[in-house]
Amino acid sequence: MTLKNHHLKSLGHSPDIIGLLFSILDQFNNTASFIDKGHIVVVKGGSNDQFELQGSTLVAKIFAGFCNWFMHLMSDVAGSSGAAGRGSGIPIPFYNLLTFLNVGAFGQDNHSLATIFTKVFEEGYDARHGAATAIPPLVTELLIRVLYTVKRRYYHKFEWKDCVPSASVPELRRMLFVGYGILCTGDAIDAFVKSGGELILFLKNTNLTAWVRFGTLAYKELIALVKQGHIDVEKIDRYIEGEYRDILRNLQ
Repeated sequence: MTLKNHHLKSLGHSPDIIGLLFSILDQFNNTASFIDKGHIVVVKGGSNDQFELQGSTLVAKIFAGFCNWFMHLMSDVAGSSGAAGRGSGIPIPFYNLLTFLNVGAFGQDNHSLATIFTKVFEEGYDARHGAATAIPPLVTELLIRVLYTVKRRYYHKFEWKDCVPSASVPELRRMLFVGYGILCTGDAIDAFVKSGGELILFLKNTNLTAWVRFGTLAYKELIALVKQGHIDVEKIDRYIEGEYRDILRNLQ
């Protein structure tokens, strides 16, 4: 663990539910939890440490633990105090889970996936960079939804209430899938050109936010494809049974 990656390896620095859980547990137990080579390592605090969470009840102590965790993240989001240059910020939510992938051997140095994602973080792929990468997907999402609404209203002549761009609509879902597919294709080409094929630089220049969104849309399309033509037998049976009861009721 180094000054460049300690925020990534420390589970309490993760800005998500996992980081909150481990932060509160560590504060209650006077420990520190880290990820090392795909495993969780818990370090016990010194015996002379008399730190105790504020609050007279369990709920109050948990609230104090939450406040400590949140304020600690806010103090580190722009980089550790006293760090040279840009400093090491906090990781993107759930990014530290990638460091559990201690498998594979890539590149000339035979780095595992966990090591590669750690080095990508050290190159500056923290929450600040993640917030910047969210801009292109946000623009893509809004643009497609606006175009879908305009098309429904002025081309198909639907009422405004029927033009709400709900993701449950198959047409809009496919439009988003294609839009993000184009965005991610351009992103992959750009990252490859900038990195020259070097894996760490390639991942550093990819838009992780766009790829995650594209992955969720691809999963939804796959589920829709699998269920295409599927008949819900139980639902049909319930409908027939209800109709049968109505017939018997009318005959009495």
